[in-house]
Amino acid sequence: MLLSIIIPCYNSGRFIRRSIEMLLRQGLSDCELILVNDGSTDDTLFLLREYERAYPDIYVIDQENQGVSVARNKGLEAARGEYVYFLDSDDTLTDGTLAYFKRTIAGHPDCQALFWGYESRRGGVVEKRYISPRWDNQEITGMVLTRDFLAKRFCVHIGSCVYKRTFLIENQFYFPSGVTIGEDVLFLLRILFQVDKAYYSKRVSFIYQIRDDSTMRGYKSYSRAQYRSHTMLRDFLLPIAKRDKKMRKYINFFLLFSYISNLRYYLCADFKDEEI
Repeated sequence: MLLSIIIPCYNSGRFIRRSIEMLLRQGLSDCELILVNDGSTDDTLFLLREYERAYPDIYVIDQENQGVSVARNKGLEAARGEYVYFLDSDDTLTDGTLAYFKRTIAGHPDCQALFWGYESRRGGVVEKRYISPRWDNQEITGMVLTRDFLAKRFCVHIGSCVYKRTFLIENQFYFPSGVTIGEDVLFLLRILFQVDKAYYSKRVSFIYQIRDDSTMRGYKSYSRAQYRSHTMLRDFLLPIAKRDKKMRKYINFFLLFSYISNLRYYLCADFKDEEI
């Protein structure tokens, strides 16, 4: 089996059917779809079980509510594909992307990770397109991409990446348990620092759907979870900056950007945690 697609689901009854049907239309041949129900209280599990009974390549994992990180990790542990792809339950792929993933993977067997362009949409309208033309259709070392990522010249989203499963497992690349904001950025940074060879295409393959009730929308309040996201990145990156002089300026820039962004959200928030 070539590709395992992992979707964490929490109270996703409003949109999970649309996401699954999109993947079925694109074709699940040589793929498995792992749906992880994270203790939903709506009809999500009922819908997932319907698809599991109807399609042999769809599998459901049911767990108590433990958060998106644990749900993704459970899916990764159960995956059997040579490659792994994480998709959120309300996001989608552009037409023909699954077939394109398969062709690209086959054409770059030595790459531990593959990255693609993506865009964000709100209400069906494109808000921003994230592409890096300078690296289009190239195999690149992870260190080059890491520098560009830290310098905000290379954009990547958890939904615009495919990874070799053995690369993730052997290096213990799991999502940090209990973290609900920024867990994907830390996961991606750990991979970028470790990967030897990666492939990038500017083809827009993934669509990040911005919802008004999303965890990341609004910032009307500033929470400890948001602050923890910044400190988690800081605690991971500062020791690297101390050891590696070549990476220091890139890390300092990235952390300064993170600090200023968090400070702005904090100052603009209607509700603040006084301890922060």
